[in-house]
Amino acid sequence: MVTTPDPVADTERAVSLFVAGRWDECRRLIAPNHAAPGYDYWWYLNLLLSRHRAAGDPGLAADAARLYVIGESHSLSAHGTEVELAGRRLRCEARWIVGCKQWHLRDGPENFYTRRLREIAASLPPSSDVLLAIGEIDSRHDDGILRFSRRHGVPVSTGIALTTGGYLDHLAGVMSPLGHRVVVQGVPCPTPVILDALEPADRQALIGLLQDFNTALRQGALARGFGFLDVHALTDDGQGASNRLFHIDHCHLVPTGTAAAFERHFVAAGGA
Repeated sequence: MVTTPDPVADTERAVSLFVAGRWDECRRLIAPNHAAPGYDYWWYLNLLLSRHRAAGDPGLAADAARLYVIGESHSLSAHGTEVELAGRRLRCEARWIVGCKQWHLRDGPENFYTRRLREIAASLPPSSDVLLAIGEIDSRHDDGILRFSRRHGVPVSTGIALTTGGYLDHLAGVMSPLGHRVVVQGVPCPTPVILDALEPADRQALIGLLQDFNTALRQGALARGFGFLDVHALTDDGQGASNRLFHIDHCHLVPTGTAAAFERHFVAAGGA
């Protein structure tokens, strides 16, 4: 009997194996077809697994203190890596919400994304350390804020304020009652693969968006008592484009990028 490929189900299975630390099984699953059409996540997972294998990384020890990383695909970059936060060594454990935007996580009618966030937050031990890695989809050249601005004829600054403000308010409502210590991660600089495909005006619009988006996210996070992890500063070549030191592909960080950002560009709650 021939089984019809199902990219969605297959991807969910591959990611589940990855975050469960069953890396050998994940490798065997994705190895034959990691570059097949519809399996973009598999190529990304293959890159992550190759980095972990080269580093001899054993994965998540059951007794290791955790930093729970909630997000879309960007949460997977950090999974299994060790970071230092407030003088403690923590292992990152990803909690994946496929395709999640900040725009999805606003107060209003409940949706798949708000339900999933609440389920994850409630499943964590009380007063956990949590990193939110959401926002890259909101700040793409062909999606999110720029598309919203073009369609509705509103300033980009308005789209940024509506998106980041609604997202951060929702996070506060979900996380604060549970006592979780929250760090909000920004969005990396765009890579040459992205920028070189754009017209000059669109290129500058994207660079400007990401600068302003990260500024608003940082200010809003600190104002609400959250920490901020500035991966934009980590990846900036000085002109708002990627310095090519911390990207594993066209938009995601290498596994060590999260640790490097905590070392160099972390602003604790109450910081300036």
